[in-house]
Amino acid sequence: MAGAYFQTDQLGLDAEANIPFLNFLGSIIPPLAPYLPVAATKGLSQGEHVYSVFGSLSWKATDHLKMNAGLRGSWVKKDFTTVKSYGTGTQLYDGFVPLPPAVAFFPAIFFGAPGTASLAQSNSDLMPSAGIQYQIDPEVMLYLSYNRGFKAGGFNGVSPFGLPENIEFGPEHVNAYELGLKSKWFDDTLLLNLDVFRRDYTDRQVNAVFTDPVTERPSVETKNAAISRSQGVELEMKWLVKKEFRLRANVTYLNSYYVSYPNAPQTRSPSTRRAVMVSSMCTSMPWWMP
Repeated sequence: MAGAYFQTDQLGLDAEANIPFLNFLGSIIPPLAPYLPVAATKGLSQGEHVYSVFGSLSWKATDHLKMNAGLRGSWVKKDFTTVKSYGTGTQLYDGFVPLPPAVAFFPAIFFGAPGTASLAQSNSDLMPSAGIQYQIDPEVMLYLSYNRGFKAGGFNGVSPFGLPENIEFGPEHVNAYELGLKSKWFDDTLLLNLDVFRRDYTDRQVNAVFTDPVTERPSVETKNAAISRSQGVELEMKWLVKKEFRLRANVTYLNSYYVSYPNAPQTRSPSTRRAVMVSSMCTSMPWWMP
């Protein structure tokens, strides 16, 4: 089997937020008082082009042995433009009047300079896959597989208050290994499937909480962790005790952890080093599934 794939898409977003905690500046800087509460807007536009070619080969070497191999190449190009501006929030929701130049620099002290920024990113990877399947008998099959997965990098741009140094993040890669057994026993009354797996991630994309060192405001941004690992065992069992009565069980043991995550962000409390993160998954489809 061989083929090619192309995708193009466009993402656009306009975000606006009021900043009422800066209202205290009205008593310190009287010329700013008529323009409170300060509001910020951020517009973004992202274009993406994805190109892929792929091929796979399946060989039934014997009546019992089957082997598979595949290769996929992907190229992802993204362009990103963001526009930030400051103004007065005239309503609780919506209502934005730009600040005059004489006072526009005050919120920039806390949230960065207004204006337009443009970035571009291009990622590519070759993703091989391979598998062996051995049919011990018509009802019992052993398999072993390897797959490499890839997820392109991108840009953080949703929050008007995101830190400028965290706008860009890189691609993620995974090497996935799987060893398992699929079987039926006792005249098809007992199904037993056992699977052992391991996924080694590099530059894994995770959602991390960052705190601005000046304002202490938190923001959630996607960043790259260096190395992480996810491994475990899955057991599936179904037993037809009798025609009217069935039992089934599914048990999974999962062990996931960061092997290396230098400069991981802290929580808001400086006394702790524990990073608050929500993992994103880079999926790798088992080779025997269509």
